Amino acid sequence: KQWYQRRVRAMSNITLFGGDTNLRDGEVSRIPLMDSFDDVWEVMGRESSTRYTWDTSVNKNLQVKFKSKLRFDRLILRASPYLRPRSFTLVGKTPLVSCDMYPSDHWGILAHFDIS
Repeated sequence: KQWYQRRVRAMSNITLFGGDTNLRDGEVSRIPLMDSFDDVWEVMGRESSTRYTWDTSVNKNLQVKFKSKLRFDRLILRASPYLRPRSFTLVGKTPLVSCDMYPSDHWGILAHFDIS
């Protein structure tokens, strides 16, 4: 019974946040609270092919004159033995046939987790 209660308490502390943060890497490191969390992209090995979620050199939806590659979109996880990232990839990198535009000016994040 005590083991179960400890596990339920530990699982209630699992925190997963994801979205368009509009934070650059240097800005994230200046947020003190971030010391308690892991960036899922970093945990999964910092693959260069999944680094940039905003890439104006490829994605022309905004029709800007400059070229920029940034990682605005993030998945942030408070480390837990009960929730472990298994995969991390970017989606939405193929233009829609109907309009020859991407679904968004950002690539989407798709991650899978193991839950125990």
